[in-house]
Amino acid sequence: MNILLVVATEEEFKAVNSYLELKVKSEDIIKIYSCQFLNKRIDVIKSGIGKGAMCFALGYCFAKTKYDLVINTGVAGGLFNRAEPFSVITASKTAFYDVDLTGIEDVPVGKLDDLPLYFVPDKRFINLAAQKMIKQGTILSGDLFITKDNLPKDLDQHFDSPVAIDMESASVGEACYLAKIPFAILRSISDDTSASNNGEQYNDGLSKSCAAAINTVFEIIRDY
Repeated sequence: MNILLVVATEEEFKAVNSYLELKVKSEDIIKIYSCQFLNKRIDVIKSGIGKGAMCFALGYCFAKTKYDLVINTGVAGGLFNRAEPFSVITASKTAFYDVDLTGIEDVPVGKLDDLPLYFVPDKRFINLAAQKMIKQGTILSGDLFITKDNLPKDLDQHFDSPVAIDMESASVGEACYLAKIPFAILRSISDDTSASNNGEQYNDGLSKSCAAAINTVFEIIRDY
């Protein structure tokens, strides 16, 4: 089984690298690392932050290798006190909160033309996460680090009870939907977006949050 594990930041990559014995598989535009984990071949990449970087990195990898599963892990901000800092969640679905075509099309906020509003992750991964009592919910994505001051006020109006927000998950969903590859999203909550000091929370707890996400991902991969 070929799995692509993708993170966005250096801190998230360090957490993966501390767990696995990674070797460089290829080094070009995107550096791809690889290792054997149980009976699975796992490639690992650091995409960079944001939707564009994530889509580019995934497209590059998809052109090189056929994957059975893509897993995106790392950290996310908690929304509306629905997920506590350092808790781990897996996406039951993911969507773009910063997409709005309603000025030219009769579509819901978040929907891109003929693509679905929500991208739905792999059911087997979700079920294994549920067996480990991992919280599930909607994760939203957009190109903005969310704080109390810039948190969109109408997220509950447009989306189904979102629990967390990040900058890449929906891009993973979109790329995998188009490539017809199963995917999963698992994130650890690094900060409470409604707190006035969530930037400090993020920086202070980042390494702990990254480790929590990575440890949980590999608990699930062991059983997958």
